[in-house]
Amino acid sequence: MEVETEELVRGARDFVLSRRKESGGFGATPALPPTVEDTYFALAALRVCGALKSDPSTLHFLEGLNFHRMSPEVRVRWLKGLLWLGGASPEEVKLLVQEELSHPPERLSGLAALREMADLLGVNSAKVRRLKELGRARSFRTLKDLYHLCKALGPGECSAGVAEFILHSQNPDGGFGFFPGTTSYLENTYFACRLMKALGLKPRDPEGLRLFVLNTRRKDGGFARAPRGVSFLETTYYALWILLRFF
Repeated sequence: MEVETEELVRGARDFVLSRRKESGGFGATPALPPTVEDTYFALAALRVCGALKSDPSTLHFLEGLNFHRMSPEVRVRWLKGLLWLGGASPEEVKLLVQEELSHPPERLSGLAALREMADLLGVNSAKVRRLKELGRARSFRTLKDLYHLCKALGPGECSAGVAEFILHSQNPDGGFGFFPGTTSYLENTYFACRLMKALGLKPRDPEGLRLFVLNTRRKDGGFARAPRGVSFLETTYYALWILLRFF
């Protein structure tokens, strides 16, 4: 399947914008209400394809949400969306992050989100450095786990010894599984590509990888989790990042 980049970007942009609500937030389907995560992935997709514009309604939607009730994983996405649209991070967010650094979550994804928020807010303390110690003590089973582990440790801290695990997770269809020998899905492929880019690795089958991603593209311009699936904002962002930032 050969798709011109301009056509691909235009179709993906139109799909993303079709999920925008009157409130300025984005929802997973035309019938579902907006959420922080869907709004984040919509903004991230637009940002990757160079179509992110200032939007007072979306900024107002994000500013009106209660970040105290969000998990670290959701809060970091909320914060990034806020900053991308030119909003200011409330001082209370920094205080909350500093407080949570004293009692970091057990989840690798939570550790990664807390580390990312600390970096975004300029929080630099012994508590942030302790996240590295906690991360090094954790094991990983999937590419997603490894991706979060590397984010928790910080840039350049992920061991190159994981290269074989990453590269051998690629399947004959070009996509990547959760770990070697498992079914290919777009999210796993995205995590693999992020890791390979960070570690300076090349996939064993670059063309197969590209074709796997293109084969997840749907008629509505969005991308699905796997070929013959349904388009979502999250998977559309994953596909755009791989096609426009990895290759």
